[in-house]
Amino acid sequence: MMVGFGGFASAIVDNIPFTATMVEIVAKIAEENPAKTTSPLWWALALGADFGCNATMVGASANVLVVALARACGYPISFIGFMKHGVPVAITSMIIST
Repeated sequence: MMVGFGGFASAIVDNIPFTATMVEIVAKIAEENPAKTTSPLWWALALGADFGCNATMVGASANVLVVALARACGYPISFIGFMKHGVPVAITSMIIST
C-alpha cells in the first residue's frame, strides 16, 4: 500500500517534499510499534516515491530539467506525451519493487 500511495502522490507532488512529509509519518508509526520491524515500510516509502516520480514531468526536478532542455533543443515534450512513456515505466518499476 505504501509503494502504491507513495508512487501516486509522488507523481502529483515533487518526490522530495512528499518524502520529507512522509518521513515524519513513518517515524511515528515506527515509534508506536517498537516490537514490530518497520524496515519494509521505510523501503516501501523510498521505492514508491522514487519510482512514482517518473510518471509525470512534475514528479521530479530532473524531469522538469530534461523537458526544458529538450524544448530548448527543438524537441518539445508535452505533459501527456511524457505521461504516455512515464506511467508504464513507473507502474512496472513499482510492481517489480513490490
